[in-house]
Amino acid sequence: MKKYNYSFLVMPKHLNPCGSLFGGQLFSWIDESVYMAVRSKFLKSSVTAKVENFQFLKGAELNDLINIIVDINLVGRSSCSCDVKAYRGDSLKEEIASSQFVMVGINNSGEKINLKDLNEKTYSNKSNSHLSTYKENLTKAYLYISNKL
Repeated sequence: MKKYNYSFLVMPKHLNPCGSLFGGQLFSWIDESVYMAVRSKFLKSSVTAKVENFQFLKGAELNDLINIIVDINLVGRSSCSCDVKAYRGDSLKEEIASSQFVMVGINNSGEKINLKDLNEKTYSNKSNSHLSTYKENLTKAYLYISNKL
């Protein structure tokens, strides 16, 4: 299964009074990364419904590169569960935070939507008609996103 990787640089505005990365900033980056991963996978918007077992394991300092890895592992009809780990540095050896997020797909009115409509159904059947439908849906989604940005 594909994992999504996002990177952030710790700058002076991200530091707490002790000179280390402010925990709220790291949480914000993780939440943002989960949103981007879900949007990349499903081409749909989502909101954070639940955060479980959030743990700050180590700190980070000025000029550290923070890598956040998102693994979308359970997909329901309108929601998905993601395991998230944050690392300090390029090596992905020094884990600094971990958590599980539950995201819920929403439309422009804030109502729940089916996350699987675009992905699961079009990938399950490899016939030419389904591939052309997938391409049409992907084009529509791209045009929709382009107009919203």
